Amino acid sequence: MLWTLKGMRANVGLTQKEMAKLLGVSENTVVNLEKDSTNIKRKVFDKYVNIFGVDDDDIFLGKEYIISGFKTKGEPT
Repeated sequence: MLWTLKGMRANVGLTQKEMAKLLGVSENTVVNLEKDSTNIKRKVFDKYVNIFGVDDDDIFLGKEYIISGFKTKGEPT
C-alpha cells in the first residue's frame, strides 16, 4: 500500500498549517501538494520522507482524483 501526502499527515493528526511549518513552506503549498503532488520539489519530498520515516517508494505522487477509487494507507475508501 502507498501513503498519500494527505494520508500521512492526517494519520499523525497534523493540520495542514502544522505540516507547512514542519516543511518550511506555505499552508497553500501543502493544500496544493495534497491535491496534486506530481511536481513536488525533491527538497520538499525528502522532508516528507524524513518527517514520516518512510521510503521513497511508499509515497504516492500524483493527482488526488487518480487515487479516489482505491484505498491508500490512512485514508478511507
